[in-house]
Amino acid sequence: MSGYKKITVFVFSLLLLNTCVRLRNTFAVQKYGTISGRVIHDKTGEPLPLANVYLEGTMVGAATDKNGNFQISRIKSGNYNVVVSAIGFRRQSRTITISAGDTIKLIFRLKPTPIPLSRLVVTANKFQKSVEDVSVRMDLVSPQELSSRNAITVSD
Repeated sequence: MSGYKKITVFVFSLLLLNTCVRLRNTFAVQKYGTISGRVIHDKTGEPLPLANVYLEGTMVGAATDKNGNFQISRIKSGNYNVVVSAIGFRRQSRTITISAGDTIKLIFRLKPTPIPLSRLVVTANKFQKSVEDVSVRMDLVSPQELSSRNAITVSD
């Protein structure tokens, strides 16, 4: 075989290999899916920033941005329980099934819930003094006592 034919066969082989690699990448099966969505306040519709969104039983999750949006990528195919939690709101979960190449959009509307407190300590003083010089009277008031008094201000 002459040198010209060898070069022609070599270039043709490279072009054929390049075409095969491109076709393989074009038709390759994606292995992962994506979950994206938004977390909002149930009553006001306002976005909830910094809410935690995670797949229960895994180490996979994300926090919502300032607009309440989140995205979790590279999720293997399967069934998952998506959990959303935020301080001052009731935790919510939803079961999903994700397949390779899927993008699932979810919207969570979280309901506010009070944070239970066992006791609240309130101190007051008329005069400005350093902490070391202050002798303070302290009363413990239970949440039930506060609500029965209908206290609106500290002086109530």
